[in-house]
Amino acid sequence: MVEQLVETPFARLFKPRLHPADLAKALARAMEQGAVAAEGRVMVPSRYTVRLNPADVEILRRQSDLTEEIAAIERYLALLVRETASSAAAPLRVEIMADASVAVGQMAITAERLSSPATADNDTKQFQPEQPPAHRWRLQLPDGAVSLGMPIVRIGRDPANDVVLTHPTVSRHHAQLRWQNGVYFVENLSRRQPLGLNFAAVSQPTPLKAGDSLQLGQVTLRVEIVP
Repeated sequence: MVEQLVETPFARLFKPRLHPADLAKALARAMEQGAVAAEGRVMVPSRYTVRLNPADVEILRRQSDLTEEIAAIERYLALLVRETASSAAAPLRVEIMADASVAVGQMAITAERLSSPATADNDTKQFQPEQPPAHRWRLQLPDGAVSLGMPIVRIGRDPANDVVLTHPTVSRHHAQLRWQNGVYFVENLSRRQPLGLNFAAVSQPTPLKAGDSLQLGQVTLRVEIVP
């Protein structure tokens, strides 16, 4: 059985030209939004159809070999499945289609989950979300909030981090959050600076929950899950 899970337009992430990296990030989000829990596992969609304006499809074809780019994106999605300890009922496949109804610079993604006939009748009961999805998690910083949602979130003073903290007591690469089994795990990446979780030192990857506080040097972050 094929079940449609997600069909959402995504605005272009890198302007002014569409790039394969745009597709990879949008597909990763579609995978996350389509993830469901079943029998102790997190199941993600297996088939992804990306509809683009014909002009954008032509741009992608001129930039690179589209077949190779699709294969690279499929490998990237497979890596996300492994890193998040998720499962898919079939090999991950991505298809790009030209669709004049999609505006230039936008994309519409349909994510589908394939299931065997033996389990199709029970899909509605089995596949129910048990944990808040990653995009509902965020970190409350001293000067605002940062939404998470990515499989891996790196925190530190270096501008290349996903969450940048400029305080001098924070290491350049201080901590990492990894999405696994429906929660974020925090890990200390710094060799010199400790990482605190609720004011206790973190010595190994540790699961987080709403209300937890993280101490990186003299900076405290709060874990939140939004409705």
